Amino acid sequence: MQVDTNRRPHGALGSIRRRHCRPSAAWPLSGDHTVKAWMSASSRPAPPSTSLERQLLNEEVLTLVYGSTRRSTMVALLVAATLLILQHQFATSAPWWTWAGLAVLCYGARELLARAFRNRSAIKATTSPWLLAYRAVTAACGSVWGLAGWLFYPDGDTVSQAFLVVILVGVSSGGIMAYLIDPPCGRLFCAGIYLMALPGFLSHGTSFSISLALMLALFMAYISLSSASMSSHLRENISLRILANQRSQAVHEMAERQALHIQQTPMGVVECDRQFRVTVWNAAAETMFGYSAQEMLGQPLSMLMPPWERERSTLVMRHLFMDGMAQNNQSENLRKDGKVIICDWYATPLKDIDGRIIAAAALVVDKTEAQKNLEAVHQLAYYDMLTGLPNRRLLLDRIEQAFALSSRQQDHGALLFLDLDRFKTLNDMKGHSAGDLLLKQVGARLREMVRSHDTVSRFGGDEFVVVLQGLGGSPESAVLACRQVAHKIIAELNKPFDISGYEYQTSPSLGACLFHANDLSVNEVLKRADMAMYQAKQAGRNTVCFYDQTLQPQLEARANLEADLRHAISQSELVAHYQIQVDGRGEALGAELLLRWRHPRRGWVSPADFIPIAEESSLICEIGEWVMETACRQLHAWQSQPGLQHLRLSINVSARQVEKGDFIDSVARCLKATACPPHLLRLELTEGLMLRKSQELIGKLQALHAMGLSLSIDDFGTGYSSLSMLKHFPLDELKIDRSFVSDLPGNTDDATLIKTIIAMGRNLGLEVIAEGVENEAQFEFLRLAGCMAYQGYLFGRPGAIEAFEQALLAQAPAQRSKT
Repeated sequence: MQVDTNRRPHGALGSIRRRHCRPSAAWPLSGDHTVKAWMSASSRPAPPSTSLERQLLNEEVLTLVYGSTRRSTMVALLVAATLLILQHQFATSAPWWTWAGLAVLCYGARELLARAFRNRSAIKATTSPWLLAYRAVTAACGSVWGLAGWLFYPDGDTVSQAFLVVILVGVSSGGIMAYLIDPPCGRLFCAGIYLMALPGFLSHGTSFSISLALMLALFMAYISLSSASMSSHLRENISLRILANQRSQAVHEMAERQALHIQQTPMGVVECDRQFRVTVWNAAAETMFGYSAQEMLGQPLSMLMPPWERERSTLVMRHLFMDGMAQNNQSENLRKDGKVIICDWYATPLKDIDGRIIAAAALVVDKTEAQKNLEAVHQLAYYDMLTGLPNRRLLLDRIEQAFALSSRQQDHGALLFLDLDRFKTLNDMKGHSAGDLLLKQVGARLREMVRSHDTVSRFGGDEFVVVLQGLGGSPESAVLACRQVAHKIIAELNKPFDISGYEYQTSPSLGACLFHANDLSVNEVLKRADMAMYQAKQAGRNTVCFYDQTLQPQLEARANLEADLRHAISQSELVAHYQIQVDGRGEALGAELLLRWRHPRRGWVSPADFIPIAEESSLICEIGEWVMETACRQLHAWQSQPGLQHLRLSINVSARQVEKGDFIDSVARCLKATACPPHLLRLELTEGLMLRKSQELIGKLQALHAMGLSLSIDDFGTGYSSLSMLKHFPLDELKIDRSFVSDLPGNTDDATLIKTIIAMGRNLGLEVIAEGVENEAQFEFLRLAGCMAYQGYLFGRPGAIEAFEQALLAQAPAQRSKT
């Protein structure tokens, strides 16, 4: 009988079909290289090493043993029938029928046991009972055949005796082979034959029968020993097949997990063959590129590449197949809808078990959004948000690069520092949105006027810097080239600008500084160009000036003054002086608070020197708050002094101060903290601020008026005043600038203008005050013209609070009357 050693054990998985390839270390997506290692390790027989393997082996033994039962039963019954036919002379005797019944009974019992085994509902954890039962039935079958040798042993017929022995030898040999998978089963079968047949041989006592018994014993011993070796090899083969099936199943499961991982990974997974045709295309790749797997499989990878990327990408892939090294590459790719995206490709070669490169695999990550975010961060870090020009940080780097280029080429470069003239006036008239629009247009014009390798940068506010390179080897040629560019810029910026339908003209002041190699630092070049720009402003604006060494002390003194001014408030160096304001009879109406600075080393610093510096910096807001608090405290102090309770105080308020978001709240807090009577405090505002006519400004002035404060336009007539301005704002007073008063009464133009202002103020219900009144003739003209209040040296110079109060108390009303 044959044993089917290739039969697959119950529940085991068969082999799977898969291309045998192995990736490089950078691409651990395939498990086939693991199979090779397992095959190497399993090339020699090894006994079952785990309880699971032993269980599977026992199950396989049972399967083979019980699987051959039906065939061996049919053969055994056929041989038994033959034997019974040969012994037909005993057919009428009881032994003949007894043996026939026992044979049918034993083999029938074994067949029923085999059927019960096949009909099991599940594989049991323990296989021993089934194996022991089979061995017992097999031993019984062997005993039946041995009983035949006893019952049917012929007397005196040596030929028949030999024939009977041959039958028993054949049956025992067949049993040994049938039960080769389980040696104990074969030995029990042979033992049953021999032990039951031996009494028949020995009972005759002849030398021939004893010889037959010995020969039968020797044969059975020999065949049992021989079958043991064969059985061992058979079991080892089965063990190896079980192990191979287990590992094949593990590889199959690993491949399924990897396929699931490839499909579910958020990164695109793309594989291609040596002809760059796509062989693997996962779900993430479908989402990323818009192509389905059906559309891409078998298609060239170049479908994903725009024309300008195809040559480079092909070169990268060729290097991958030639060198066998992993490649990291970022490229622009085409989606199905034509959109260009930026992707990172992490590619690695795939090798078969012989180390040959047969394909390439890549992880693909869409970096489009990340690249946009990176570019946005770079834009915010190095470019001005308003104009799109390089900002100060990038400018410093560009200047360093220009220095390096100048050093290599041994030529000159230049830095132009540009400031827009009267830019603050546009902000005052039209608001910051108009100023921003002008800056955008200026930046665009500057970009168009310089070469591609030159740099235009917005330095801050209304200041721009232009870096010019390659202006020539000699300073003379460099100056000439730089001047030509500067004049071109001036001419272009003198052209009108369209500011939301409003035609606006401006002019630039430019300062220039040459540089050669690294003879100057970046800060020094910027500083010198800035100094030259201030020289251009002093020269009348709308021009260009080159750096002059004599400017440096003046500008350094200005910078030092600004530094000292920052400490003036905390060091109590600012002082309030008061100049009286009177009516037409010379009686005191109040005073204007005028700021003075008593410097510890410089002495008294003129307001004309430090107020412009404060206006150009953020110091004016801090100084303005100090002035307002000082005025409020003084008004509160006068309420407890007889004869001074009616006095009002006027203070100047900067446009920057009014523009602050918390200006109204800060005024309210100051009034409350000082218990100041608000109707005695008058705020003097500039015409430039009033011309904006924004809803926000109107709301702020109405809030101030609602608090009880009065509002005045300072230096009225010197700006761009209009009647609509007087109509929109809650004003109380117009203040005539001293420039119109100084030439009275001789200058007829000033006289006519003043009469017009006074008449307009009376008709609008506004008070009118003239400042800068220094003689009786001026005072008399203003009084006769209908002016209501006066301020100037004729009535008193500005002084400290003590001198001001003493002068008021010492004067009698009758002495000040001008009737």
